[in-house]
Amino acid sequence: MVAIYLFLQGEPKRVHSKGLFKLKLKRDGRKGGFEREVREWGTEEVAAWLDTLLLSEYQESFLSHDIRGAELLNLERRDLKELGITKIGHIKRIQQGIREIKESKSHS
Repeated sequence: MVAIYLFLQGEPKRVHSKGLFKLKLKRDGRKGGFEREVREWGTEEVAAWLDTLLLSEYQESFLSHDIRGAELLNLERRDLKELGITKIGHIKRIQQGIREIKESKSHS
């Protein structure tokens, strides 16, 4: 099974991909494995992920609503609006980030 690891030591890593941001993946010692699955992320990892998208202004809202990795993967547009995200560009960026996480898991 493939998992995504978000760097919490130092600055989170991001790379440009098709004009959007992708998480930089880090493999651990096991061949084909990753250190931590997104579904296992806590609120702090989700907040750090938002920072990689340059959307740290929403960290407090995600923390106060207890959005963890499992919830992040299932967020829909109406959920983002309830979290106080009203700018279309920000909604699209978060949705694209979630899609990229899901694609990374299914293609690896």
